[in-house]
Amino acid sequence: MGSQKKCNYQLMNQFYFIITFFCVLFVETIYAQNYIEIKGKIIDSEYNAPLPFVNISVAKNRIGTITNNSGEFLLKIPEIWRNDTLNFSFIGYTTKKIPIKSFTNESTIVLQTSDYTICEISVFSYSPTEIILKAFENIPQNYPQSSARFTAFYREQITENMKDIQHIEAIVDIHKGSYTDSKDNDMVSIIKGRQRSDVQTSTLWDYLYFINGPYELIQLDFVKHKNKFIPVSQNTTSFLDERNFRFFNYTIKETFVEGKSIYLIEFYPKSDSNRGIFNGKIVLEKSTLAFMSLEFWFTPNRINSAHVLRPETEIALYDADVDAKALDYYCLVLYKEYEGHWYLSSTKLEYSFLFLDRRNQVLSTITNKLQLVVTDVNATNSTPFPRRNQVRADVELTKQLGETDPKFWENFNYIPNESIENQDKK
Repeated sequence: MGSQKKCNYQLMNQFYFIITFFCVLFVETIYAQNYIEIKGKIIDSEYNAPLPFVNISVAKNRIGTITNNSGEFLLKIPEIWRNDTLNFSFIGYTTKKIPIKSFTNESTIVLQTSDYTICEISVFSYSPTEIILKAFENIPQNYPQSSARFTAFYREQITENMKDIQHIEAIVDIHKGSYTDSKDNDMVSIIKGRQRSDVQTSTLWDYLYFINGPYELIQLDFVKHKNKFIPVSQNTTSFLDERNFRFFNYTIKETFVEGKSIYLIEFYPKSDSNRGIFNGKIVLEKSTLAFMSLEFWFTPNRINSAHVLRPETEIALYDADVDAKALDYYCLVLYKEYEGHWYLSSTKLEYSFLFLDRRNQVLSTITNKLQLVVTDVNATNSTPFPRRNQVRADVELTKQLGETDPKFWENFNYIPNESIENQDKK
């Protein structure tokens, strides 16, 4: 392996995925109801592995999507935009721009890895924590001060021993409150939603409390919800709170993405403190100190100190001679820039835990996977929803969904899911 390839490999190890490969995209375009529907799959040409979280967006509009875990995507675009351009972007790659009208049945696109290297900062004016604080100070300049309206795709999948016990998908309307007005609350309304009917029953389901639905993922917007953005873990020692900086180590590196200089701040708990349980990475645009992304997970040697269930749930389990232990936890928050302001783009939350009996024998493994992807942004000032139209956080989401129909998603954008798509074909 040459020195340049080693450098590229090192670069991508600092971010979310290992990037040392090319992408192949298979595209099928069909026209229906004045919309262009583009389907595709992006894979690693060297290892034949799918490439998830590739950002696909319409250049001159605020519509877009991302690839799923299998590297697949689907994007529905109004036909009046057929002369526009699609942007394919991924950290570590040079953005590819392709005219929409040039897509054919089997177009192949190769994303070239960036030539930029990542370097340690040896001399710097501010510490990593000072940069974090300055980034929060710059929120009024970097994020919209007025509310906005989002259309987003939401997916919730809960499994027990790798079998679905709940699987929900929905198109949601979001009133995204101003980033500078704490009283302008985020609100969610369901446009349409569905759930799988062929799920397994669970004897332990009555003890679980997963009814906040999309609000858990909206709350992950740490730029707006700095003090309560960790929605699930019951350990509240936040690595973004100045009072808790002493419990973590922070390091900083500088690199370039698509010609843009960025800071990468990594953090992990100090060995002499039991308060911190998270490792993670923060990416900021260097010139503005705008938060571009946040990724964090349980520190492996601190999992025994972590809790993902509410105290009242753990008490109920204890009374039933059942114990719960965390296995893992992963969170990803991404932002996207539109005309000089940054908006929430997508959030992802995954965590799992064990149910054990008093003899420490495993009863079940429960995994919860939640994903929210903003597919359209209306930056004009949004009007809050009437209470009757809002998703209720105190009622199970399954009880707030409408009936399905043969052409369920219509012209809304969604993230393909293999299991539920196969169910549709039966």
